[in-house]
Amino acid sequence: SYIGVMIDDLITKSVDEPYRLLTSRAEYRLLLRHDNAHLRLTEKGYRIGLIPRWFYERVQALRNSIQNELTRLRNLVVKPTQYVNDLLVQIGTAPLRQPVTFVQLLKRQQVSYAQLKILDQNPIEDSDVILQVELAAKYEDYVEKMLEEVKTIENMKKLRLPIDINYREISNLSTEAVEKLSRIKPETLYEASKIPGITPSDLAALVNYLKDNHNA
Repeated sequence: SYIGVMIDDLITKSVDEPYRLLTSRAEYRLLLRHDNAHLRLTEKGYRIGLIPRWFYERVQALRNSIQNELTRLRNLVVKPTQYVNDLLVQIGTAPLRQPVTFVQLLKRQQVSYAQLKILDQNPIEDSDVILQVELAAKYEDYVEKMLEEVKTIENMKKLRLPIDINYREISNLSTEAVEKLSRIKPETLYEASKIPGITPSDLAALVNYLKDNHNA
C-alpha cells in the first residue's frame, strides 16, 4: 500500500527534494498493521498459490472466531452495579452510569479483555482472537471515520476532468492552481487534490465548474 502511495506521488507530483513517504498518506492506514497482515493478505496469497491450504483454513477459522466473539460482546450488556463500578475504578477508568456493552467498555484505553473476564460467564482463551477483538473495539470509531473519508476519495476519483478543459476559464481558481493544473493535466479531481498548492477552494471551484458544464 505504501509503495502504491509512493508511485502515485511520483506520477502526480513534482519531486524537487528528497522524497519522504509518510504512513498517514495511505488511505487505509489504520488497517495496515503488522498484527493483521495474515487476516488481510492470506486470501489473496492463497488465490495466487503462495499460501498452503492448511494456513488459509487456519486464518479463515481465526477470522470467523473474531467475528463471532465481537458479535457476542456487542450483545453482552454490563450494568452499573456497585461490583462493576468498583472493578472499573480499580482498573483506572470511570464507573458506569448506565448499561453498556462489553465492546463499549473495551473502547476505553485503560480496559483490556483480560480485566473484564471476571464479568463474563463465557470468556475465550485464544490470545490471537483476544488481540484482534481488543484492537477492533478500540479502533472501531476511528476506522469508521476513515472509511467515510475513503468513500469521499473514491467519489472524487470517479469525477473526471475533461481532457480539453481550459482552467483559465474557471472563475475563483487561483493563479497557482491554473498554472499547475494546466501543466500537470490531472485526469480526476482526486489527482488534482494531491497536487501541491491546490487548495480546498480550488477544488470547490472545479466541482462547481464540472456541475455547471459537464453534468457532474
